[in-house]
Amino acid sequence: MNLETIMNEAKTLREKNKISKNSIAVKMGIPAQRITLWESGRSRPRADFFIQYLNLIGYNFVSNK
Repeated sequence: MNLETIMNEAKTLREKNKISKNSIAVKMGIPAQRITLWESGRSRPRADFFIQYLNLIGYNFVSNK
């Protein structure tokens, strides 16, 4: 599984659970635009932000395989 696949699944999960980019960004202390860049593949998150983002949206590596 690569970063692009994980981010696509994460975006789908975030939207399905009706979690806004803004609410995640506020909790992470980053601009919402940064999440847009990650989800579109135009930018890659730092490892610490990547893990925090996935945790905040409830992404589970085991169940999302």
